[in-house]
Amino acid sequence: VETLVVMSFALQRERTALRVMLQILVEQKNRLKLGDIVPAGDIFDVISEGTDAVSDVVKRDFEKAKRLYEQKLRPVLEQQHKMRAEQAQAEDNDGNRRRKIREVLFEEFGLPKEEAQQLFYRYRFRYRRRGTDRECELQYLNVREQPFDTFKNKAEQWRVIIDFPFDQAPHGPRREISRL
Repeated sequence: VETLVVMSFALQRERTALRVMLQILVEQKNRLKLGDIVPAGDIFDVISEGTDAVSDVVKRDFEKAKRLYEQKLRPVLEQQHKMRAEQAQAEDNDGNRRRKIREVLFEEFGLPKEEAQQLFYRYRFRYRRRGTDRECELQYLNVREQPFDTFKNKAEQWRVIIDFPFDQAPHGPRREISRL
């Protein structure tokens, strides 16, 4: 609202400013929540798409800004985005996914990030419960790839096996559940 009030010098009437604000709110009704801030750039989008709410001078300025964006800035942004997308695609592989999930798990468990590499094997998780020191074994692995002996607990302590939240096609969670 404050941005529209400041912009009201360019808008022909206050009622028109309210109409522009209403249009912005309607277009973003599924995204906005109470207390969200509408970006000032959204006013540019509404006005630059053509409205009789602004004077001819302001329309010309908006047209110049729109041409600058479409002819100069947008191609540069698209090229940078394409390069980033290609880099991200090169980094997106099974090993990196497993590593990232493992790091997130350790963070959620409150464990040191440096020890996350151990979770590929077995990690002894020590904790205190009801005044007693306890220990359990954590493993992060693909259930589908493991021999049946992996699931047998030979020690008195608990064993927690965390399956990968993804798998390579055509394998899926149903196959792993049926295996268990």
